[in-house]
Amino acid sequence: MPTIIQEMIILKSRDEVYALAQDYNLRLDWDPFLRDIRFVSQSKELARGLQVWVKAHNRMEMTVEYVNYSPPAHVAMKMIDGPFIFSHFSGTWLFDEVDRTTTRVIFKYKFTPIFLFYPVQFIIRWFLNRDMKQRLIALKQYAETHDLLELV
Repeated sequence: MPTIIQEMIILKSRDEVYALAQDYNLRLDWDPFLRDIRFVSQSKELARGLQVWVKAHNRMEMTVEYVNYSPPAHVAMKMIDGPFIFSHFSGTWLFDEVDRTTTRVIFKYKFTPIFLFYPVQFIIRWFLNRDMKQRLIALKQYAETHDLLELV
């Protein structure tokens, strides 16, 4: 199962960065990958089992379920319904405190494409890597240019 990892240093506290990354009211303000988000679960509380439907800028849609939730350290999701090109897809956000005002964010995807031959995997990896990097850059820019204390 291919794994892709990107990371970024953000000059804000871990609590602030985590709160921003997981605030679905603000997510569309900073996340260039997402076009729309909706809660599938009745509850909108972030917790294990929460289901969220997302539509990407490329118009692909996916429903994910939170499988691990441990604020402000990490959150993990897995695809429960999504693009036919994946038989499995999951994502993890890790928030490591470097010091009180600096956070290292690690973003991981694991996936299994339905088409297992290498050229398809290479293309998927390239697009996912690009999107992950853009998302982390956007998170950094938003976090470092906005007062996030009210989120914590």
